[in-house]
Amino acid sequence: MNFKIVQKILKFKNYNQNGFTLIELLVSIALVGIITSIVLILYKPSINSENMKNESVKLVSLIELAREEAIMQGREMGMKFTEDGYQFLDFDPIRQLWSVRKNDHLLRKRVIPTHFNHKLFLENKDISFTEKESNERKSEIQLSAPHIIFFSSGELSPFEYFIFSDDQTISVIGSFNGAIEINNNDIN
Repeated sequence: MNFKIVQKILKFKNYNQNGFTLIELLVSIALVGIITSIVLILYKPSINSENMKNESVKLVSLIELAREEAIMQGREMGMKFTEDGYQFLDFDPIRQLWSVRKNDHLLRKRVIPTHFNHKLFLENKDISFTEKESNERKSEIQLSAPHIIFFSSGELSPFEYFIFSDDQTISVIGSFNGAIEINNNDIN
């Protein structure tokens, strides 16, 4: 055998590696994927926190809009909370009845996301949204009476409303003079 050919073969096998192998690249990509998914899972509570904050800001904006509309129209309006959200009501002074607001895109019925809970306090009393009273004992005005009333003078009935999840509570507090305040209470 030719000695030069054997030398070339041996030199070829002893080459220096100047890059990454395919296996090293695949392992690196897999590790980056695993770390990214862990970070996204851990980031999820703050997404809920942001959604809760947005929900409370939306509620305050709608309350302020309803209050301003009551002032501009010179009539009382109301807001009624339900198990799954809230809706706005109009007061008919002739019939002396509250009715659900119709044909109003902004003040339509709103639904609170199911992963949030909510509570309402009026005059320091916890208001239950699930109480079902006998319809025979209540008049029509009592059946649809709002929890919060927006007076044409700009005042509103005082309330404390809480939106909460496992790790955070946001309170929306309305005063008689129409001032509304948002408080954020992290449980962590």
